[in-house]
Amino acid sequence: MSRYVVKLGAQVKGKANALNEPTQQLFEVEKVFIHPDYQKIPGVTKTNSNNDVAVLKLKTPVQITDSVRPGESRPEHKVYAV
Repeated sequence: MSRYVVKLGAQVKGKANALNEPTQQLFEVEKVFIHPDYQKIPGVTKTNSNNDVAVLKLKTPVQITDSVRPGESRPEHKVYAV
């Protein structure tokens, strides 16, 4: 089992394993790509929020449904291939 699991399509907020909704999909994470300029400062809980982003590569493909749709970035942001 992967260290991380992603849940997509869940409609109800709450505990991670509280509901098994018919719209949800679960995915194991294969790899995490953290922004190269992300810096966590030792002993400080607040980080540089300009770069606090990561991309998750999932082990299996996502099924696009009415409840699971791709996110969109604003046009002025650059798009990077991983």
